[in-house]
Amino acid sequence: MPGRPLSRLILSRDFLALGQDITLNLHPSLLPHARGKDPNFWAIVEESPFGVSIHHVIPEIDAGDVAFQREIPYAWEDTGETLYRKAGSTMVELFRDSYPRIARFDIPKQPQALASGTFHRRNELDPRSLIDLDQRYTARELLNLLRGRTFEPHAACRFVDGTETYEVRVSIRRKT
Repeated sequence: MPGRPLSRLILSRDFLALGQDITLNLHPSLLPHARGKDPNFWAIVEESPFGVSIHHVIPEIDAGDVAFQREIPYAWEDTGETLYRKAGSTMVELFRDSYPRIARFDIPKQPQALASGTFHRRNELDPRSLIDLDQRYTARELLNLLRGRTFEPHAACRFVDGTETYEVRVSIRRKT
């Protein structure tokens, strides 16, 4: 589709039924965690493992058997942006390391334990990023929310006070 980023394309059932032996997808999450959109945000907010996966494509989004994975550790200093960038470089490494097996059609199929993971759509991101000034949050929950949405130039967490809306980002550095 002209003008539509490839990352937004979902392969149709008709396409997947054309008869190809293997269809693989590279996904920036450690499946089954953070299936769907914005996995860098959800990993931080849900405190779930993060990484990258190469998986077999089926009609359900990011639900196919896992072929290859690599975990990416993260810490308090990480934000949605740093995880996104780590995922990009790690995905290239994972594909490079897995390519010899892919070229030989020696591709594992490890079923996902979907019930132990999560799935999110893009339309969940903005509502989850609204901070209610009268709601109780643990410090951990609030810091994770802020870290997850810290990713310039994208929108950040926001709150409304009276008639004014404010954006909030956070920077955390380990003290040595």
